Amino acid sequence: AGRRLADRVFGGLKQAKISYENIPTVVFSHPPIGTVGLTEPQAIEKYGAENVKVYRGVFPQMYYAIWGIDRDLKPKTALKMVCVLP
Repeated sequence: AGRRLADRVFGGLKQAKISYENIPTVVFSHPPIGTVGLTEPQAIEKYGAENVKVYRGVFPQMYYAIWGIDRDLKPKTALKMVCVLP
C-alpha cells in the first residue's frame, strides 16, 4: 500500500492504486477475528445466490492440539467460508 501511495504521489502514476479486496484483516480482540474476501451478502449481490455456497465449522484451536485436555473443554474456533461455484 505504501509503495502504491508513493508511486501515485511522487512517481506521477495517477492510476497506481491497490485493491484491498483480497487482503486479510485481523482484529486482536477476545476472541480474535479475521476476515478476507467478500462477505456473504456481498458475494450474493455480486455473483447471485445460486452461485454462492457457504461452509461453516467449529473445531478446537490448533494451539491446544498437543495438550491432554478433553476435546469439549478446549476453546473453539468458528469458521465461515463463502465460496463462489464454478
